[in-house]
Amino acid sequence: MLTRRGLFGLLAGGGAAPFVKLPEANATPFPTRGSEPCTLNWFNRVRGFGFAHGTLSGHSIFVRASCFAKAGIEKPKWGATYFVAWELKPKGPFAYEIGEW
Repeated sequence: MLTRRGLFGLLAGGGAAPFVKLPEANATPFPTRGSEPCTLNWFNRVRGFGFAHGTLSGHSIFVRASCFAKAGIEKPKWGATYFVAWELKPKGPFAYEIGEW
């Protein structure tokens, strides 16, 4: 329980306030880009996207149908392993290049 003096000391900037270390402005706790073998978990050709599971990072990576089209893969197969190059976007990892493993 805080006494009256302790409460006003904290509000005025004095006293023992808890110390919180803020991260540096340019520090990133995880990589923003990567490439790794991934297993295709789910893909819907009608919607034009799917998700692959990164075997090294454990990320669930968003994959568009256009990535498969650029690589010449006509029918992506669930459970197949592909080599995925990804980058971290605001909503999560996003594949920008994909190829056969």
